[in-house]
Amino acid sequence: MDANEAPEEHPNEDRNMAAIATVSAELINLIKARNAETRAWLAEGPQRWATLFVEDPAWWAERGILTVDEFERDNLIGNYVDFYKELHGIKPRWINFDACTLRGLQEMMDDLHREVEQAQIFEEEGQRLEQEALDATPLTHNPFASLAL
Repeated sequence: MDANEAPEEHPNEDRNMAAIATVSAELINLIKARNAETRAWLAEGPQRWATLFVEDPAWWAERGILTVDEFERDNLIGNYVDFYKELHGIKPRWINFDACTLRGLQEMMDDLHREVEQAQIFEEEGQRLEQEALDATPLTHNPFASLAL
């Protein structure tokens, strides 16, 4: 490029810088703190694994997540969908998450946790009753009787 040529413009770069500036410092600090906690937990044992949050403000700006509340909301929705699918084998696509408050999302997640607890109690009780039935049933047939020495 010679001295008379204008420098190449990068309109996306200016837009990204503006978007990055809107991501709250509180959000990035929270993400860094959570990642530090996760790294410390990982360092405690060789058989541990976990994912970390992206710390680049541009990444969050591209997704429209600019505040701590938006971050918490996005994580709750993602966790709820994953957890629901794990329990029921289907994603809850019928839920209008945009209409849910942060508190409402937390209550929905709490309901899923209670559902898991109830299912575990039900399963343990079924196993206990099955074992009691087996223990109470006398063995009347000896398949080895004909093998008498």
